[in-house]
Amino acid sequence: MFFLLLFTSCLKEPQKPSWDLNILAPLFRTSLGIDSFLADSLLESDTAHLIHVVYDEVLFEYSPDSILEVPDTITSQVYQSPFNVTLQPGQLFLNKSEEKLYKFGDAKLKFINIQKGYISFEVSNSVQEAILMTYTIPLATKDGVSFEYTELIPAASSVPYVFSKKIDISGYTLDMRGANGLGANLIGTLLKARLNPNGSPTTITPQDYFVVNIKFDEFVLDYANGYFSQTAINLDDYSKMDVFNIIKSGNFNLESINIALDIVNGFGIDASLNIHEMASTNTLSGQSILLHAAVLGQYINIMRATQTADALAPVIPTVYTIDFDNTNVKELFENMPDRVSFIIDGTTNPMGNISGGNDFYYRGYGLQLKLRLDIPLSLKTNELTLIDTVKFNFENNNDKNKITKGSFKLSADNGFPFDALLQVFMLDSTNTLIDSMLFNNNILAAPLNTQNIVSQKRKTVMDVPLSSTKLDNLYNTKKMLVKVVFNTYNNSYLKIYDFYNIDLKLTGDFEFILQQ
Repeated sequence: MFFLLLFTSCLKEPQKPSWDLNILAPLFRTSLGIDSFLADSLLESDTAHLIHVVYDEVLFEYSPDSILEVPDTITSQVYQSPFNVTLQPGQLFLNKSEEKLYKFGDAKLKFINIQKGYISFEVSNSVQEAILMTYTIPLATKDGVSFEYTELIPAASSVPYVFSKKIDISGYTLDMRGANGLGANLIGTLLKARLNPNGSPTTITPQDYFVVNIKFDEFVLDYANGYFSQTAINLDDYSKMDVFNIIKSGNFNLESINIALDIVNGFGIDASLNIHEMASTNTLSGQSILLHAAVLGQYINIMRATQTADALAPVIPTVYTIDFDNTNVKELFENMPDRVSFIIDGTTNPMGNISGGNDFYYRGYGLQLKLRLDIPLSLKTNELTLIDTVKFNFENNNDKNKITKGSFKLSADNGFPFDALLQVFMLDSTNTLIDSMLFNNNILAAPLNTQNIVSQKRKTVMDVPLSSTKLDNLYNTKKMLVKVVFNTYNNSYLKIYDFYNIDLKLTGDFEFILQQ
């Protein structure tokens, strides 16, 4: 190329020669393991390097929102004088102390710790002078100091002045036992309003008003204590499962599967649950398979969690594990589901208030149904189809250099003990299929040694001639859709180890016309 460039630099300007060049260019080289098809977070290797697909997810959680509904409005006060009255600067005209019973769902709460939350104030003032407002919740404390908020509400002009503000009360503890310390759901408040101490004497008429609306907003509880009531649980739902998303058709048989369905109770409440139905659904194939197990339709009593004195781990959950021996659970997951559905009913605190009003909740600890799945990758496959897309860019930015013809050569060094049919399709920028590059090209399985482990890879080389039409389509190709179909042709289960992979190298053999 150096002498070619030197030669062309010596040519006179009127001459426009061209040369035919043949170039062999590598386009990509990659190595694909099982982690190319399944997320790393789902894969673990045992001491023998056998790969396991591990899935540990919460299918549903019965949260405190289901029991502990925080009320919105705390207080709403309207002040209007029945007759004309002249107030002096600093004169108190509203002094409202109240202790009200609030509804927290069906729960009877004594204490709550507020992890996040606000008190929202909306105040309307039609008086022609500013008003100093002070709002106190004596039994809401943080670092031993009661909540108190003071604000000077500006005077009305031609229209009433409307004031709104949100005050952060994160980190506060609210004692709701009331003044005598024996109640529940009681919040005591004190609202005071006085004429601006630095203002002027002002006459208030019956047409004037001072309105205060105070609400809880965006509440997240860190802790709650009380009696959480006896509440019905009714669930008819499903949870998405992303383990088998890349598998688009075909099927496999698993040699074994380890599964546990845990009911984890981190609540300070007892519960009784009945799993009426559980099923796996493959929405692509439309096939659903019901679980057949003796535990279905039977009530399971779940004891409450235990409190500790450790602030970092305040709860020891109670765990009930459902036994899936002598069930068809393996069939459920050979269905390659993307959904697991369930129908569950039950009751919280089925024996009533046996804790004497000392149920508890800590943030992050609820009543959960957890699925733990461990699949050793020892399997048989039949037309098991994996599909993925890879980015591709084959641009010709120089109008003077033109590819006249060419071909691709795909070299596959297969380290998997499966034969595979490889198909590669061209996609444009809208993911529309515009052409095929490879179609049903066979990649041979790697041989197995006497321990049924791949000892060396097997090379398969595929030539892909490029017609002028395919060449034109390549310039518009932005992605390659790769489709791999795996098959085993004997009745043995084949194990997949973490050192198995397939090396792919794509090269292009092109003829150029190079013009000056």
